[in-house]
Amino acid sequence: MTCKETSHNSLLGTVLRSLVYRLVGMWGCDCERESNAELFSFYGTGFVALLSNNNLISVARYEEPRPKLLASPPEGDVHSWTIIPPAYTLSRSVEVLLSIGETIHVVDATESEDRLLDIGPFTDISVSPNGKFVALYTEAGKAFVITSDFQNRLSEYDSRSKALPKDVQWCGNDAVVIAWEDEVHVIGPKNAAAKYFYDGRVHLIAGEYFIQHVKSLC
Repeated sequence: MTCKETSHNSLLGTVLRSLVYRLVGMWGCDCERESNAELFSFYGTGFVALLSNNNLISVARYEEPRPKLLASPPEGDVHSWTIIPPAYTLSRSVEVLLSIGETIHVVDATESEDRLLDIGPFTDISVSPNGKFVALYTEAGKAFVITSDFQNRLSEYDSRSKALPKDVQWCGNDAVVIAWEDEVHVIGPKNAAAKYFYDGRVHLIAGEYFIQHVKSLC
């Protein structure tokens, strides 16, 4: 099982995952998934759980864990997914971005909306810290930066890599960092890009206004 944790240590994540299994068990759903999609996505006050039937359960407050079933997304393999925290959405409720087929479906408490993209599937989805931009990485090795309302495509970058990246993260709100085992690409505004190569494995640690890379000793 893997999970996405934002500003929470591993001990808290372990406790929450144990709690989530109890909560989703109330719905009679199996948490095991055959896809590589992550089961849980955490934000400041709560989290979302993606179940094996594509249903989404939201818990808005850790201290009062009341699971709420979000709108039903379509069937199909979820290639990747992430969330936009309530603080950055117009509805002030959590929104979930699901890569299904070639498009992105945005799911909240009341509806599931197809954003009508035709450039997927997307192996990675990453939302900027301010919630205004979304970075999408495709199986074909291309990265796109779009506004989070999916109305404007801001940049397109071809990594020319046949290998899928290990991580895609934002560096502040102006740059996207794509990391492979020993290679990092940084995409800035107006399609500006830079490449960096390392002797060992690279791990990214993201902050709100910066990003660090840590080289493994292995």
